[in-house]
Amino acid sequence: RIFHDVVVNNAAPTQSVVAMIDCFARKPQYTEAERVYIAHKHSLSTKEKYIALTSILSSCRLHNDLQRAQQTFEEIQQTFSRRSHQLCRNEFVDTIMTSAYILM
Repeated sequence: RIFHDVVVNNAAPTQSVVAMIDCFARKPQYTEAERVYIAHKHSLSTKEKYIALTSILSSCRLHNDLQRAQQTFEEIQQTFSRRSHQLCRNEFVDTIMTSAYILM
């Protein structure tokens, strides 16, 4: 049911969406993880976006998918740049980017 709500209906709670992205990333089914992220990113909180993207990045690193890791890292940079994310405190943006750089 959760899979159906997340993937088919786009009607699941955001925590379920992030959990589904994490499951797909760990599988590793990156295309599905990215598809779910793109479909739901407008409804995810800043923290949920961070968790989803770092899940994908971490799995890419674990499975040596450097090309997809680079694409995910660029998405993190774009999503959490200080200019594009004015609602975040600078310390939070710095923490996000530090985590992403470490995973790369």
